Amino acid sequence: LLDRFQTVLESGEPLVLDGFALQGSRGQPSRYFDVRAVRQGDGLSMTWRDTTDRTRALEALARSEQEYRLLAENASDFVLRGRRGRTLWVSPSVTASLGWAPQEWIGCPILDFVHPDDRADIVALMPAADDGHAMSFRTRLRAKGGRFHWVDVQVSAFVDQDGVQDGVVVIMRLADDAVIAEHVLEQRATHDQLTGLLNRAEAIRRLELALAGGMAIGAGGAVLFCDVDKFKEVNDTFGHAAGDLVLKVVAERIASTLGPEDILARMGGDELLVVLCGSEDSVRPTQVAREIQREARRPIDVGNGVYQGSVSIGV
Repeated sequence: LLDRFQTVLESGEPLVLDGFALQGSRGQPSRYFDVRAVRQGDGLSMTWRDTTDRTRALEALARSEQEYRLLAENASDFVLRGRRGRTLWVSPSVTASLGWAPQEWIGCPILDFVHPDDRADIVALMPAADDGHAMSFRTRLRAKGGRFHWVDVQVSAFVDQDGVQDGVVVIMRLADDAVIAEHVLEQRATHDQLTGLLNRAEAIRRLELALAGGMAIGAGGAVLFCDVDKFKEVNDTFGHAAGDLVLKVVAERIASTLGPEDILARMGGDELLVVLCGSEDSVRPTQVAREIQREARRPIDVGNGVYQGSVSIGV
């Protein structure tokens, strides 16, 4: 600092220092000053202004902004502020989640990014959100490449510094992994792991629903109980892996004979259940049963041999 004062005396150029740090004595923290010096005659005229509080506040603000950037850019969630269905601001982490730059969302209708099949549900929720009601739901949003991702959404009111509600704050998190996990759990709870068919409990549940009112008055139905003939011999002759293969192939062939409303389930072992909905006479059940038997008689290559089987059916 003394060298700078000397330069002012020699050159006549004023000295302007902002936020100049002076080390405190006896371990005290530095203090900060704005220093001004001009030459007057053979001396200096100086002013000192203590700006320690201002400087430390600016340093704290800078740290806060840095922490905000780390959070906004790297959080697994992304945050959106909207008003009347349009995006006012979105956090930079939307890029990591969906590939969009924030400016590609700002000013756009939020519905532009929602899956077409989900838009009606979102439109129905908007009035309640605009009224300040908090809500949570799951929807699909479009990534920049065109692919849709499942997203968990939390909506709450945005309140400004005067305590006035001004739009909504929306927090979103990708949920693709959660959706897949839930689907797997549901499959395990309702489907047979070997064949992929409905399991016994789910088949009975759906049959009970149909009998309880899902079928129109006067509509008929039929149940076909199918048993793979001599299945034990398959396991004994070719091995259990071959038996598993036979069950899967027979299940696929039976499924190919059925309509989208019909039910096909594995009841256990080599027993398969078919429920034909809307069969008002015995013609279709008989036709389906014969077609199933015809498909089942087709040879199946089990690797170490060929299985030529059949299916017994009770209608």
